[in-house]
Amino acid sequence: MAPRRLVATVLLFTCAVGQAQVRPRSAMPHTSRHLCWQEGRRLTWSDFQAPRCYGEYSKHASVVGANNAVSIVAAGFLDEQGAADYRVMCYFVRDSSWRNPNMTAARELAMSLAHEQLHFDIGELFARKIRWRVVQHRKAGEALFGPVVAQDIQCLLDELEALNALYDDEVNFRTPAVEAAAQRRWTLQVARELRALAPYRSTATTCPD
Repeated sequence: MAPRRLVATVLLFTCAVGQAQVRPRSAMPHTSRHLCWQEGRRLTWSDFQAPRCYGEYSKHASVVGANNAVSIVAAGFLDEQGAADYRVMCYFVRDSSWRNPNMTAARELAMSLAHEQLHFDIGELFARKIRWRVVQHRKAGEALFGPVVAQDIQCLLDELEALNALYDDEVNFRTPAVEAAAQRRWTLQVARELRALAPYRSTATTCPD
């Protein structure tokens, strides 16, 4: 069903490497700045368009390979029958995502891009968890725009922030062998969880206004 009008607070979770926040928004992100998570569409270095390194890592920009901004939006609306629902999207913010131009070694480029891609995949994983939770709350007859659902979404966003931090802690600034092993372990784990929640994957190809 087509959405009729926006009726609920929009929760926006923004996660740049080392920086996260939740704040209200009144509209979905604009397509020109944002890349929605899509099955089979992998990040490329051309997606990193920020002129400088943002956030906590900006003071260490000389040793940071890249800095990304991945966000989740959960927007409540009423469908044509007046039923409450959420549109949940995970997207990559191009003009807030930066790559270190001094990083030129092929292995470093490949490892860094794979690392940023997994942050994007983790974002989609939690978008799927939110979509699944919304379905469960609806089946339980709970008010989708009530405090119980809002708190549940907020808890998932907090969990996402913690998981991104744990991922960085286990992978970043390690020896090459340790970093590669940790990256493989995380990649396999996230892929398994994405497959388990495949019915709740995003089908969007653009981020609507």
